[in-house]
Amino acid sequence: MKKVMANQAPDPVGSYPHARQVGNLLFLSGVGPRKKGSKDIPGVSLDEGGNVTSYCIETQCRSVFDNVRYVLEAAGSSWDELVDVTVFLTNMSDDFTVYNKVYAE
Repeated sequence: MKKVMANQAPDPVGSYPHARQVGNLLFLSGVGPRKKGSKDIPGVSLDEGGNVTSYCIETQCRSVFDNVRYVLEAAGSSWDELVDVTVFLTNMSDDFTVYNKVYAE
């Protein structure tokens, strides 16, 4: 088993690598929308209390997909090699259509 860390992706929020490679399989976990060096979440506006006041799911999706791409490339792989994706959307009824459109690109 080999740990994979991508220089362009943000640091993981826990004590785990961006991905683990086992044989010819690559497992990514916990990839979110943050940019390297920032704790801000692209597309999210917060009030003084840290509560979400607005968000843009398209901005978040594009940022997550960029981070996934960075990890795949660091491991010598690519978006075209993806077999399965598990996604967590907090507002499925409002956000799935946009997520699916961006993913299809």
